Amino acid sequence: MFFYQAFNSQTGINNDIRIFRNFNFMPHIHRDLELTYVLEGEIDITIESKTYHAKKNDMALVFSNQIHSFSSPKDSRVLIHVFSPDNIRSFVQSLNGRIGKNPIFTCDPTIGEFYYKCLIEKKMRSNLAIKSYLYIIFDQFLASTELVERGKTNDDILHQMLDYITNHFKEDITLKTIAKDLGYEPHYLSRIFGNSTGVNLRNYINQYRIDYAKFRLTESKDPITDIALSCGFGTIRNFNRVFLEHVGVTPLVFRQNTMK
Repeated sequence: MFFYQAFNSQTGINNDIRIFRNFNFMPHIHRDLELTYVLEGEIDITIESKTYHAKKNDMALVFSNQIHSFSSPKDSRVLIHVFSPDNIRSFVQSLNGRIGKNPIFTCDPTIGEFYYKCLIEKKMRSNLAIKSYLYIIFDQFLASTELVERGKTNDDILHQMLDYITNHFKEDITLKTIAKDLGYEPHYLSRIFGNSTGVNLRNYINQYRIDYAKFRLTESKDPITDIALSCGFGTIRNFNRVFLEHVGVTPLVFRQNTMK
């Protein structure tokens, strides 16, 4: 079983940047990409059941919907940057669904130092600045590793489901429609999803939609009814009910609070 990060972004330019010491984190998965930069010491990164070792000055790139975890065999200090694929759309599109054969790479030290100083010391975190750092780093990534197709794993069906929800959550999707489009029996998919994530599929889809709705409520002035329909909710009444269940306040109150 693993943890699906609730703050995983559905759209827009999301960046979560943190420094950790002696970093340990349970197996988890999210739509966002994750860049790890080892500043001191060393860490082990397990991605899709395979463990990689990263030492000082190494970077590691985890792609969307890859199950991964972290552990520190020795003292470590790392920068973790979780970001939306929308940040680097051209890079993601150029991959054409492929991933790096080896997620560990060594970035030019001057580039790594520039990235750290701008993000942490100078706090230069505008969307344009962060995009520029990432594109420079991923040019190094592409030069250091071979791109390969995603391999089949025990979690391949789960990945198909997560990708399907990412691409269709704005539509009226159900377990039956997902099963039909992916070519599996509904009860089989329900069991795989529940056993792997520990959450109900319907609740997960609703949480995905609510996360997107929160972004729209915060970043736009669109009418709440339009947002509700664009998130896959059939009626404003159902949207208000589900939003209140997940967030604790109504969409209107949430928007008013974020505008203060």
